[in-house]
Amino acid sequence: MFKPLGMLLGLYVAYALYVGEVVTKKGYRRKVVRRDDTPGEFWVVIVIYSGLAAFMLLYR
Repeated sequence: MFKPLGMLLGLYVAYALYVGEVVTKKGYRRKVVRRDDTPGEFWVVIVIYSGLAAFMLLYR
């Protein structure tokens, strides 16, 4: 069950890297983090999403 979700999240991370923006949650709202505006926050979100995708792919 987790493998398809991990694959989709991995594809989203690749898309976010290509486009340069990623959507996150901040409280009850969504927040768009752009690589050009806040590069540190962008890369933190990318690392977290990548780790979550890897965990879902490697989980039995």
